[in-house]
Amino acid sequence: MTSPAPQQLAGKEPAFGFIGWGAESAALLAALQERYPQIAETAAVLAPGQAQGPLQRVIPTLEGLFAAADIIFAEGGSEFLEPHLPMMRLAISDRHILVLLGGGWSVEALLEHLRERKLARCMLLPTRPGTLGTLAYYAAPFFSPQELEALRSLFGHLSLCVELKEEAHFEVLRGLADFAPAAFYTVIEAMADGVVMMGFSRVAAVKFLASLLDGAARRMLEEDASPAMLREQAMEVDVAAAGLIELESAGIRGTIMRAIQRAVRHSRTAIPIAPTRGPE
Repeated sequence: MTSPAPQQLAGKEPAFGFIGWGAESAALLAALQERYPQIAETAAVLAPGQAQGPLQRVIPTLEGLFAAADIIFAEGGSEFLEPHLPMMRLAISDRHILVLLGGGWSVEALLEHLRERKLARCMLLPTRPGTLGTLAYYAAPFFSPQELEALRSLFGHLSLCVELKEEAHFEVLRGLADFAPAAFYTVIEAMADGVVMMGFSRVAAVKFLASLLDGAARRMLEEDASPAMLREQAMEVDVAAAGLIELESAGIRGTIMRAIQRAVRHSRTAIPIAPTRGPE
C-alpha cells in the first residue's frame, strides 16, 4: 500500500526534525528554521564544539527524533552515522522521509542497511551568505509520485531545483560548485585589470562588471534562454564581436572545458558506509 504524501501524514502537517554533526550544521539549521520554525523543537545539533558527553548519549536523542518527526533533515559525514545504523534501522519506518544534506553520504550504501526506505540526498547551495537558493537532489526509488512531489514542494521556495537521475552526478556538481565561483572571480579580475590599464578606477570597474554578470545570469534564469542564443544577440554589436575574436583566438572554450573536467576529477567523493551485519 502506498503511504500518504508528507503533507497529509496522519491527517496533519508533517513534523520536521534535524540531526547534524558537521561543521555547517548550526548554519544549516538556522536557514531551515527560517522556513520551518517548528524544526527547533526536534533538532539535535552536534557541530564541533557543541556535542556534549560521550557519543552513547546521542542514541536516545536519535530515537526520540525518529519518534517525533516525519521528515528528518540530516547533515554531516557518514563516519558519525555508522555506529547508529542498527538503531536507525529499527526506528525508521514507512512514514519517515530522511533528507541527507551535504557530501558525506551515499544513498546506495545506506540502502544496504535501511532497506527500501525513503532516502533523498540533497545539495543545497547558497545564492548569498545565509540564504539557500539552489537545490540538486537524488531520491531513492521507493517514493511514490505523490511523495516525490511533496519532497520537491519542501524546496519550492528556492530559485532553482534540479533532480539528478544518477547519484554519481553529485560529484560533477560538487566540482562545478567549488570551481565555478573561482573562475568567475578570475575573469572579473582580469577584465578589471584591462579596464584599469586604460585609466579607469579598479573599484568602479569591479562593481560595474559584477553588475553586468548579475544581469546576464538573471536574464538566463528568468527567460530560460540558452547562453548560445544570448551570445548571438550580443554579437550583433561590433564591439562584442571584436573582443570575442580575441578570446576565441586564445582557445578560451577548450581551456574552460578542460578546467571543468580537471576540477570534477579532483572533487571530493562521498564517503561510503561499509556493509555491516544488522537485524533483518
